[in-house]
Amino acid sequence: MAHRLDQSTRAIPRGGYRVLFFQWFFHFIKYTKPTKEDPVILVLDGHYSYTTNLQVITLARENHVDIVCLPPHSSHKMQPSDKAFIG
Repeated sequence: MAHRLDQSTRAIPRGGYRVLFFQWFFHFIKYTKPTKEDPVILVLDGHYSYTTNLQVITLARENHVDIVCLPPHSSHKMQPSDKAFIG
């Protein structure tokens, strides 16, 4: 008998990565608490689920989060943390 995943054990919610990222973004805003006086910069890779999600872009603007997207397939070369803080 083959094991089958049902809806209660799905790792990715219905709607895919766009929905998963939107849920995570709410969590991010809740815990970083960005304000107009103290905005937050979020550096992301160029995955389409971030860059084409109008809900996330609108939520970011309303909550003082500046999103910086690295070019697709280049985050392994860019590594902003390594360039800014380590080397």
